[in-house]
Amino acid sequence: MMSGQDAIIKIKKTDKSFSALVCVLIILVILLGFIVRIYKISANPAGLFADEAAIAYNAYTLVTRGTDEFGTSWPFFFRSFGDFRNPVPIYINIPSVLLFGLSEFAVRLTAVLCGSLTILILALVAWQSEVFSKKSPSVYALITAVTVALLPWHIHFSRFGSEYIYFPFFLALGWWLFLKGVKKPVFLLLSSLAFGVCIYTYYPTWIVTPLFILILCLIYRRILVRLPKFAIVAGMIFIISLVPLATGLKNGIALTRWQNVTITKNTRAGLTGKFLTNYLAHFSPRFLFTKGDIDYPGHFIRRFGSRGAGELYVWMLPFFIIGIIYAVISKTPFGLTLLGLLILYPLGSSLADSDGGAPLAFRSVIGIIPSSLLTALGLAAVTGWLRKQLYKLLYFAIIAALFTISSISYLYEYHAIYPLYASDFWGWQFGPRDIMTYFLSHKSVYDDLYLTPQFNAPQIFLDFYDPRHSCAGVCKVGELDRYDPSRRQLFAVPSHLLSEISHSYEYQLRQQIFYPDGSGAFTLLEIKSKVL
Repeated sequence: MMSGQDAIIKIKKTDKSFSALVCVLIILVILLGFIVRIYKISANPAGLFADEAAIAYNAYTLVTRGTDEFGTSWPFFFRSFGDFRNPVPIYINIPSVLLFGLSEFAVRLTAVLCGSLTILILALVAWQSEVFSKKSPSVYALITAVTVALLPWHIHFSRFGSEYIYFPFFLALGWWLFLKGVKKPVFLLLSSLAFGVCIYTYYPTWIVTPLFILILCLIYRRILVRLPKFAIVAGMIFIISLVPLATGLKNGIALTRWQNVTITKNTRAGLTGKFLTNYLAHFSPRFLFTKGDIDYPGHFIRRFGSRGAGELYVWMLPFFIIGIIYAVISKTPFGLTLLGLLILYPLGSSLADSDGGAPLAFRSVIGIIPSSLLTALGLAAVTGWLRKQLYKLLYFAIIAALFTISSISYLYEYHAIYPLYASDFWGWQFGPRDIMTYFLSHKSVYDDLYLTPQFNAPQIFLDFYDPRHSCAGVCKVGELDRYDPSRRQLFAVPSHLLSEISHSYEYQLRQQIFYPDGSGAFTLLEIKSKVL
């Protein structure tokens, strides 16, 4: 017979083997998530939006000149397009720009890596949770990794180089370090540092992050009061991290973007009604599970999602609800924190009044964390309810099939169909790369090469695609009214305006640029004369 001591040793060996297997599987899931995110990132999204170009170009000027695009040495907030940008998205892109140069690949690679690491961090958050006992935390971690890796919401924002994806990464990092810190207090200091960095990723974090920290402190207050030195130092680190923000708020720099998009211009009654309407819209099944951002009523911008799926897959709805219920009835600190973050997630988007109105997937991007963790919690809870091994195997087979089918469907839509309808002005503004390629190869032939101003911030594309300004003085932004018969000129104009242009000018076509769907995007032409 096996002694009690031998049985204990055998159980420990089994637990270690199981944990090792789960670790290997999580690594494979992260690799899968990375592949899904990096596949064809230079080509899809089809185009490079102005925000991506500005972030990458400022990282480039810091590397090459030690200044931002306007000549300011190593600034904290970056002037851009009439307001100011947070520093983290720009500084975090420096390594990629150093390694791969100024390119679409470089700026999007940073987002891909950050998104892929978020899969790992959220899996670690789940593993640190106490909602399950024994082997279940590792199962929860694995299911969380799969959920985040294949979540449409997270995939979409991990594939382009704007600031959105850095917010959930640093908030999740701060949360994981905090969970580590309640057991090993030194991690509380690293947690406060991560939260401090998070503040400078994206504007909605100014509201969400301090409130999330407050929720953590309230929920874990009994532990924190037993760690007064570490808790006080961690608090001081975070407060010190707010000094640049306070300075920016005082001198008005940090408020410029807020003033452009806020709903506070409404009356008090109108403000309350607008805020509540916006807030509740983020819990709409249509937004979360069936149509997503792109097909929500009133939305017209196509950069924030693709058709055919919600921010989460529709089959996740029952598990999302189960996860919420389980978090409520478990009454664990982790479950309460999850519910608190779910309540907080719409705040940044609910206070904005632009881009078609709330709910907006990019301003509420932090919703990736509670939605994925709660869905995974529901999936893991059902696993625990199934007692027979056969039922569990059948359940996992069904879930694996749902993930596979829905992910293949989503990725087909994203890669095969999305570029066909999301490349124009309200999408990714396809065209500047091809226009600038032609301009730079023909700059010696012309006195003036004009890029149409019908882009968001067109000047940034001249800088991005010609960072050494070899075409300075020749490549410009301008309309056809710059026509001068005494100069050799070439104009890049939207193809749909050709019939209108023909009423005013006689011209000769030099080059045509087509959208991915084959329709005319831009035409490069020489004006021969005005029509009298």
